[in-house]
Amino acid sequence: MTFPKMLRVQIDDMYVQENFKRIGDFARDDAITRSNFKFLSIEIPGVVTNFRPKHYLNFKPLDVIMLSNSTNATVVFNYSLFDDTYLDINSSGPTTLRLLLGRYE
Repeated sequence: MTFPKMLRVQIDDMYVQENFKRIGDFARDDAITRSNFKFLSIEIPGVVTNFRPKHYLNFKPLDVIMLSNSTNATVVFNYSLFDDTYLDINSSGPTTLRLLLGRYE
């Protein structure tokens, strides 16, 4: 996520200008806003090895934050097999995963 450039110098009120500076500093320093994470929901049909769902990112994701695993199936992300189009996942059973997927920068 890229924080939009603000034209603080055109604001006459010094308190409003300072508040915009603080908002910009917060967004620049916050880990989630500095990253390229996207939400993804994946339905895994059953016991699978090397299940390859599309992730719809334009880059190879390096980080996965799992938000939900609907059936608590054992899930393994094969990071070394991720590419610019697909993930690679092993699962012990059917489940629906909800993920934040991307690259921390």
